[in-house]
Amino acid sequence: DSGLGLGEEAQSVIKSMRMLTDSMDFFTSAPDNSLLLHREPNEAYCRAIPGKQYAVYFTDGGGVSMDFSNCKGIGRIKWLNVMSSEWLNPTAIEAESNIQLIPPGEGQYIALIEF
Repeated sequence: DSGLGLGEEAQSVIKSMRMLTDSMDFFTSAPDNSLLLHREPNEAYCRAIPGKQYAVYFTDGGGVSMDFSNCKGIGRIKWLNVMSSEWLNPTAIEAESNIQLIPPGEGQYIALIEF
């Protein structure tokens, strides 16, 4: 009578996390919410390999600014819809001090940013 068991929702989350760990060096990265600016409590969480890869998990939509001052050049961002386990098409981003991250919809999304 507690938890998600192994229902459809749990299976989607597990599949999505596997997709993320296949796409980034997740276990070398470390939590770093200090990179997230204008963050509401429990809105978003960040794991980072500074200057290289960032994963930002949004619990239910929202939006934050993120400090990319240690990055250079052109990177890419792609969004993972956690509940449907689908990547959206990547887009290019240019390294700037702060970049606004807004998930493409409500619900759980992960932004994977790579430079």
